[in-house]
Amino acid sequence: MEQKNKSFEEILDELKTVVSELENNQLPLDLAIANFEKGINLTKQAEQQLQDIKNKVTKIVQDNKISDFSVNE
Repeated sequence: MEQKNKSFEEILDELKTVVSELENNQLPLDLAIANFEKGINLTKQAEQQLQDIKNKVTKIVQDNKISDFSVNE
């Protein structure tokens, strides 16, 4: 199954759904575990996108020699 690259917002929406389903406590254990794993994977995707954006902003700042801008971690 081919998976398209999701936007950050799509990942967050899907993650909110997963969390909501887990908080509902109505899922059988096997589905709860599958959703938990899905949530972990979505979190990793979101973190990677945020890291990519941070790197891009840092490069833009460095290329434009803006010295008074800092990216906090």
